[in-house]
Amino acid sequence: MKTKILTAAIASVMASSVAMAEGHSNAVSSALANGTVSGEVYGAYRQDGIDGGADSSDIDLDILRLGYSTNVNDSTELGIEVEWMLDENGNTATEIRDLFVAKSVSDNTTVTVGRFKQTADRNAAVEQSDALFTSSVSGPALLGALGNGLSADVANLERRIDGVEVTSANASGLNGTVSIYKGGNDTSGGDSDRQLSYAGSLGWQGGSDDLSFGATVALFKEDGGDTGQEADGYSLIVNGAMGPVVASLTYADRTQETNGAADVDYDSIGVAGAFNLGGASRSFDNYGVLQGPSVASGDMAYEIGFNYNSASVEGSTFALGSDYDADAMGIVLNAYCGPNTKVYLSYTDEEWDFGAGTTAEFDQIALGARLDF
Repeated sequence: MKTKILTAAIASVMASSVAMAEGHSNAVSSALANGTVSGEVYGAYRQDGIDGGADSSDIDLDILRLGYSTNVNDSTELGIEVEWMLDENGNTATEIRDLFVAKSVSDNTTVTVGRFKQTADRNAAVEQSDALFTSSVSGPALLGALGNGLSADVANLERRIDGVEVTSANASGLNGTVSIYKGGNDTSGGDSDRQLSYAGSLGWQGGSDDLSFGATVALFKEDGGDTGQEADGYSLIVNGAMGPVVASLTYADRTQETNGAADVDYDSIGVAGAFNLGGASRSFDNYGVLQGPSVASGDMAYEIGFNYNSASVEGSTFALGSDYDADAMGIVLNAYCGPNTKVYLSYTDEEWDFGAGTTAEFDQIALGARLDF
């Protein structure tokens, strides 16, 4: 309850500021009265196996999220989301994930300012509630000292930024984004002297109700400031939806530069998709971001999801070898009970090959659920 009160108080301050700037002070009370409080709870039972190590199993309450959103007027949205998270080592963290103002400046263009998940990387822009795999693979953390190095090397840039982003999509299917923000990833709630960074994307989405497809190229350059790290790279994503199947193919390349150390190069290729078993139809939005199924109250829906990703790392400072390969695959059965409940059973497997016969492997079976309101 305290979190909800805090959330509403912060939203009230934001709503007041925006409304006063636009000369509509009377919009504040109306906006708050019509606001929406939302929440998500994630939990799972996991059975983990490590090649050459001990197996483990546990029941976790992974994530609790509370959010509040409201519209000051027809073109201005305010949003906030607070997350409580429990990691694999039992540590907890509370973080303001979203705190933004989004202004529609035309029918096709929106400007967003604050902290939010940017759209440039279409895969990273998928909301967790819409993601195929709800339970994250925790292999690196369970591998101890070995995993700590791997986790740092193959970490996916989350792309939650503190800055401004302009997005635009028109009726022809052409879409694009430009964002300027503080460099580096700020996923822990901490801060540093991060410098100016930018990202941009250009894409196209087209087709019909029976067959839709699209492609996106995205570029980014991040300056970590006093962290001594800079990163730049690009990604190319092709997606399609036909009948019961949705799928995407991604190629990504990233180079990380650290003061006093050699560059580390990462490249990966992956495929992911879903097959609708009944009532769980998915699609891609105007920017090529995967959307979750829309299930009516009282209905049931089912789907099978899959993914496979192969990554190569060169120039790493990891103790077992500077160059290695990392492969991951997974399959999941998702069952939706109306619009607010999801139950899933997933299997995931990760393998690392350091050459000279040195390997590591991790697999996981998870049975979990997501509840939201």
